[in-house]
Amino acid sequence: MLEERKIKNFISPAIIEEVKRAIPYKRLRFPDDLRAEIIEFIYFYSKVVTPEEKLEVIKEDPADNKFLECAVESKAKYIISGNSHLLKLRTFRRIEILTPNDFLSR
Repeated sequence: MLEERKIKNFISPAIIEEVKRAIPYKRLRFPDDLRAEIIEFIYFYSKVVTPEEKLEVIKEDPADNKFLECAVESKAKYIISGNSHLLKLRTFRRIEILTPNDFLSR
């Protein structure tokens, strides 16, 4: 969908840093040679925004607020995530928060 430009993806510097930290984890099961390609793909098909508003909505894991901040700054319609803290919100400032499967089924 990103390659075909059917959707737009937005990331922030904080999200980029999390992606760089998360990709090396064994639980994601990405072969070493694909890690750099994944990061390059994300950069290429995403617009980087720098959120101006600092949010403190998710108390259980304050680091997850970076996704809300990015969505607000980019005026996103959706946050697509498997993160339980985000999914519990369901919506935030009219931004729907969906699992990847729920998003694709629409």
